[in-house]
Amino acid sequence: MKKTNNLGLTKIITSVVLVLFILLLIIYIPKILAKDVPTILPLSFEYKETLPVQGILIKNEKVYFSKSKGEVYGIVDEGKRVPVGTEIAQVISLKDMTFYKSELDSIENLLKQIEINNLNTSENLSG
Repeated sequence: MKKTNNLGLTKIITSVVLVLFILLLIIYIPKILAKDVPTILPLSFEYKETLPVQGILIKNEKVYFSKSKGEVYGIVDEGKRVPVGTEIAQVISLKDMTFYKSELDSIENLLKQIEINNLNTSENLSG
């Protein structure tokens, strides 16, 4: 039985030595085969380049979210300066669209009436 214990201990020692030898080969072979490569150390410097350009500086920009889904319509032209509290955009939801549709229908009816009146007056003048 002692032989089996010695045999197991011999296998463990052999495998440890083999692993160490492989690690040494992995570490030292590239150093042996490598040519002398000069090492350049980094230098500390600051690179600045100034270009004449135009731009817009935006300070304290905030993103606002609407409580309802709809289409966004800008009221103020882009890039224009506005005082604090000025309404710059509108969000028109589907509920609001029905109101605008009825307004559009009433305006179209008024335009038809104006056209009819214009036709009637032109007929009266020519006849």
